[in-house]
Amino acid sequence: MNGVDMLPGVDSVINLNCHICGEQTLNLVPSYSTLPRVASDCVPWRSGGRLGICTSCLCVQNPVDKDWHSETAEVYAQYKIYTQSAGNEQSVVSSGKELVPRSTKVFQQLLSYLDLNKPGRLLDIGCANGSLLRYFGTLAPNWKMVGFEIDNKRRSEVESIPGVEAFVSGSLDNIMKSFDLITLIHVFEHIPYPSNWLENLKKLLNPNGMVVIQVPNPMQNPFNLLIADHCSHFIMPDLINIVHKAGYEVITSSSKWVSRELSILIRPAEFNHTDIKSPDRVINEERFSSYPESAVQWLHHITQQVESLPKDKPRGIWGTAIAATWLFSLMDGNVEFFIDEDANRIGQEHLGLPIYSPETVPKESIIFVALTPEIAKNIVSRWSHLDVSFFVPEDLVS
Repeated sequence: MNGVDMLPGVDSVINLNCHICGEQTLNLVPSYSTLPRVASDCVPWRSGGRLGICTSCLCVQNPVDKDWHSETAEVYAQYKIYTQSAGNEQSVVSSGKELVPRSTKVFQQLLSYLDLNKPGRLLDIGCANGSLLRYFGTLAPNWKMVGFEIDNKRRSEVESIPGVEAFVSGSLDNIMKSFDLITLIHVFEHIPYPSNWLENLKKLLNPNGMVVIQVPNPMQNPFNLLIADHCSHFIMPDLINIVHKAGYEVITSSSKWVSRELSILIRPAEFNHTDIKSPDRVINEERFSSYPESAVQWLHHITQQVESLPKDKPRGIWGTAIAATWLFSLMDGNVEFFIDEDANRIGQEHLGLPIYSPETVPKESIIFVALTPEIAKNIVSRWSHLDVSFFVPEDLVS
């Protein structure tokens, strides 16, 4: 039985193409449209979005229609990267529990698959201000690097990075070189019809060239379902099926390289995997079939929690990313500060409000920890000595 056919709480099937498999039927999660959303550069965004589940391949997605394209164009027209950290890349927890730039963590995992002593060439698609290129250049001085973005806003900044031989914008067709490694870090979830796009990417790869893809893991972090300019919400079986359909093979994949993110390293296959069904999809199908609706239900529970927060004391939000931005919109701006443990963000501002370190949080404040329950509870445990009242999201709905 198809896992979506009997899913409670979804609207009737609508005639929109699934941009993953091409079928024409998507089930919509009805209550999603009432939730305010967030742009991927951490700016509050209006409600009115749609979240669909393909009745064929089970992929969760925002329907790629004229409304999505219009909203995405609006997001990108005013896009600003890493404003909370003065342009510094997002930090993630390393194996030693300290915070490191995400690029550092990615390449720590990739080093065993790369020969950095030989000359090579890297293409970073969605290079933003060049944080990944800047770090990779220190690891691989013998490699040449190219950055790609949809516009020219960061051209001079990227071109100034040692080892960068070119910055290209607009269309990948403008790239006239071939590469030993292509990086897609938090890019693939923005791309409509990803299988076709990935198949076309092969022309930019050298023989034995590889592609690394990293995307959010919505099953571990449902806040990512709220990002207005994402069009796909992958689980690992989705990625594997798409990779096979596009004619690639998986070198390695993991949900542990970076917490709450999925990573996969691939290369063109010697034969076509089209129509091969990953065993992982079968294993996860029952669990996944109820996931989108339960995740949206959980997000609605948080809106109710926020409405019940006391208003007679200073209120702050722990975090400065997607979830914190969403909580800010739920509180109608009735917030006085944000809190973060990332040294690059402490002392900066987010949405016009100061970002404090935990040690400098005003006493007797009301603090909502804008993270998934497990991480939020860990933070509360570590900082229980603070003279504040903590609130954490309810446990994820199973």
